[in-house]
Amino acid sequence: MKRYRWWLVGMMFVLLSGVGGVIWVYSDTTTVRVRFFDVGQGDAILISQGTNQILIDGGRDTKTLLGQLGRAMPFWDRTVEVVILTHPDEDHIGGLLGLEGRYRVGQWLSSGATTDTATWQHLVPELQPLTEIRKDTKITLSEGKTLTILWPQMDTVLNAKDTNAASIVARLDLGGKKTFLFTGDLPTTQESQVVVAPTDVLKVGHHGSKYSTSDSWLDNVRPHDAIVSVGANNRYGHPATEALGRLTQRHAVIYRTDRQGAITYTCEVNKEQCQVSTER
Repeated sequence: MKRYRWWLVGMMFVLLSGVGGVIWVYSDTTTVRVRFFDVGQGDAILISQGTNQILIDGGRDTKTLLGQLGRAMPFWDRTVEVVILTHPDEDHIGGLLGLEGRYRVGQWLSSGATTDTATWQHLVPELQPLTEIRKDTKITLSEGKTLTILWPQMDTVLNAKDTNAASIVARLDLGGKKTFLFTGDLPTTQESQVVVAPTDVLKVGHHGSKYSTSDSWLDNVRPHDAIVSVGANNRYGHPATEALGRLTQRHAVIYRTDRQGAITYTCEVNKEQCQVSTER
């Protein structure tokens, strides 16, 4: 009987230690995590610091997105502070359908680009309130950690015949320690109009399409790492050999969600480098 009591006490200690460890990890505001989710042929990126989150796009499928969020967020946290829709293509917004059935969304942000697809029409009623953002808008994660919108400009959205051209491009600056560039499906034509500085981590545009990630763009961005969010054996032939070749020529380290799964950068405030991990 005494042995059983000690066993029970030991199990409770292990359980409480585990829960305490989880709480400590998610309450740690000195660490920023940038997760490129594995959502197949689509984009979904979560930026988190403690229990504050910015979700950029949601992939194509709600179940897949919720599964990825469930692994990345603490079970008691049911709020996503900001959701950014880079543009209204189904493989970027489809997973957001029903998101508010599981999480409360503080702000929905978009470029204002619209489409007549059924997915967009079903999603619009859930986007309340929806705020349009433009070049130079800044979203502060915490002191010294800012997400700055680099594209689009107002006339781009009004005149865009292709929603990709109005894709939101944003740069995350972690106070000089690390920078990330998120590009949606921005095509080559618009790349030349975006003013960018060298960036540590580039989310490759349009899943590695040959019509994005041009030579001139890479000459400006000069990424150390390149993330390709792409589905295995997709019908578009992404990532294109041409795009991969341009990245390889510049010695960028290429990560692909179809091969490595979800890719996470864990960046501690007082360290120069981020730790990279993958999860299938």
